[in-house]
Amino acid sequence: MAKVFLSFLKYRICSALIATKILKKYHSVAIYGELKDNYEKNIKYFEKYAINCLDKCDNHDRNRTCNIVLQRNELYGYVTCLQVASDANDKLFISTPSCVEAMRNVLYDKLYPEQTSTKNRGSLFIGFISLGLFASYLVQYREIEMEKEVGESLKPTLEPHGINYSDPYSLEYPRCIKTMPNLSRHIHRLKNFHLSVLTKYCYHVVFYIFFLLLFSYVLLFNFSPPTNTNPSIHWTEILTIIFVSFMLLEEIHYVCLID
Repeated sequence: MAKVFLSFLKYRICSALIATKILKKYHSVAIYGELKDNYEKNIKYFEKYAINCLDKCDNHDRNRTCNIVLQRNELYGYVTCLQVASDANDKLFISTPSCVEAMRNVLYDKLYPEQTSTKNRGSLFIGFISLGLFASYLVQYREIEMEKEVGESLKPTLEPHGINYSDPYSLEYPRCIKTMPNLSRHIHRLKNFHLSVLTKYCYHVVFYIFFLLLFSYVLLFNFSPPTNTNPSIHWTEILTIIFVSFMLLEEIHYVCLID
């Protein structure tokens, strides 16, 4: 009966993945061997069904397939196919080329996803250590052609607060300085470089390493209460307190904005 209902649903890929999640839950608590075999058979069927649907979309348009994988489904509480597949541990579905490319696109965001050459990696490193100042000149960004009439500005096709790497609007628009398009493009590229998940991850790694070294140094060498001869604490301890305060604020910000 579930297979019949599935053929009439609009979002079949996500529905099939949810079916695998439910069946795996039943499979884990099933007692009889024949019942477990039946559950396992249906799990493979629905996972294969989702993969086949994704492959058909991939043969037609790879970029749109990646968007389908990352699209939030209103019918199921705004979850994505990739989230359901990850929660259901559907490794075959996640390992499909479309899912792999979708995750790589999310990682690089507005940056060009194929950053495999030594030159591209060197450009990313220079852009990182320069805090993005040289990124707009050295780093290769995603270029998406979009049909538009002469003299017409691009319009956003996706929501700005979601995963919108495929939307070319934010690469140059809205222009901060209309009379200086090159400067406006530089500002947008600087912003998009820092909004990339890869850049955020690198900044977090460097920050935590520096924080751990600073915290260890304060505890081992400069952790002493103020005295009459030295009424103030050391500057490294002040910097550590500032870092801890910002980390607390970031956690509060994350909790407040989480879905």
